[in-house]
Amino acid sequence: MITSFSGTFAAVILALIIISMLILSTYWYFNERNQIASNFNEHHNMTLEMLHQATIWIDRGVILYEEAYEPPIIEVMNIYQEAYSDAEGNIDQMNLSQVKNQTEERMSGEWDFYLIDNGVVVKTTFPDDFGLDFKKYPELYQKYMQFQETGDLVIDRTVKGWAKGAPNRKFAYQGTPDKRYLLEISKNFDQFKPENSKATYKELVTTTTRQNPYIRSIDLYNSLFSVIASYSTDSEPKRIIPDVKSHIKSAFKNQSSFLIVYPEHNVISEFLFLPIEDSGAPSTSQMHQVGHIIYSTEIQDSQFFHITVIYFGIVIFAALVALLTATAISRHLIRPLTQIGDDIDKIASGDLDHHITSTGAVETERIEQSISTMVERLKSNIEELRVREERLSTELAMRKRAQNKYRRLFDLSHEAIFIIENTLIKDCNRECCQLLGRNRNEIIGKSLDDFAPESKKHQIRSGLPL
Repeated sequence: MITSFSGTFAAVILALIIISMLILSTYWYFNERNQIASNFNEHHNMTLEMLHQATIWIDRGVILYEEAYEPPIIEVMNIYQEAYSDAEGNIDQMNLSQVKNQTEERMSGEWDFYLIDNGVVVKTTFPDDFGLDFKKYPELYQKYMQFQETGDLVIDRTVKGWAKGAPNRKFAYQGTPDKRYLLEISKNFDQFKPENSKATYKELVTTTTRQNPYIRSIDLYNSLFSVIASYSTDSEPKRIIPDVKSHIKSAFKNQSSFLIVYPEHNVISEFLFLPIEDSGAPSTSQMHQVGHIIYSTEIQDSQFFHITVIYFGIVIFAALVALLTATAISRHLIRPLTQIGDDIDKIASGDLDHHITSTGAVETERIEQSISTMVERLKSNIEELRVREERLSTELAMRKRAQNKYRRLFDLSHEAIFIIENTLIKDCNRECCQLLGRNRNEIIGKSLDDFAPESKKHQIRSGLPL
């Protein structure tokens, strides 16, 4: 099977260029994908870090705000301890409502009093907490028993407590001197945190959303699953996320963060657990927060689609460029060979005077020189053969003339001449024909003794003269 060198060469160049461009474009494509994914991850990590740190800083600001209420709390606890001492430890004789009224007359704000016996609220001025059994909350129960035993005054954080619809309350605990009961008081507030902290949380979610182009909304929840602050650039994603409250509860319960991807809606829903580290406060677990962040993957998907289109465009463009380049290179390299081939065809047709045209290519210069040398040698050999042919023709002509002259002498001789080879007559002249009375065809090829008398045959056979 005969194949085209130029076609094969062009195909090889085309394949090499396409493979090279494919490798380079594929490397670029996956590098761009990694950068897009890395950009999303960087923004995601920045968002997590910002929310974690900011909530801690804001909470520390709230702690400083709450510390302003510690002196009156200490004073009120002293009033409570005096009332217990006045009752000589007999809680039935203690009138907590009276203690409450006397305290509120002396101290500003609203106060409530609780008396805990073995983890159960047995007396209180806050009816909804009566009978509350802290054994249901083992961690708190252990702490309360420790407070009761040591008798130290422990001031808690501002929380709503366990009663539904309760106001925000800042609790304090101290065991009685006889270690039989735990006295508890609360300073009640109309708002959970100072107004500036609300503004700070709002500013936090707003700034975080604006700094991350992938975020569509952020909601911050407290331990009662109420929204502290919220900011959204698009309300649509919130409507497509099911069971948000159950996921919030799960994040609080497991104290963990998790992601849920909704590819059909191009969104990622993240529930981020934001712990508040305040080991000195019994109600630290109620200070934790959970952020619900909704990310849109539309930007990322659009970028992926964009680079995919560019990738295939590069591949197609590279194929076209490779095809044109391979064709041009092939023609550039094959053209001298084609020109040399045309010159050889002319020489092969007999035009030995045709000169090999210079292609100007270094690669074919030796071929051109070799062919020119071969043609010159061929012309020289042909000329030598022509001269030899002329000489041979002259010699043959001379031999022909000599042979013709000899033949005439042979035929015109008056002597009978036989040419004998191995006793057979090979030729004879006319005198022989007259002598024997036979024509030339009857004589040639026979022996002389065929024509001699019987008396002479012996001599002929012996080679004796007749």
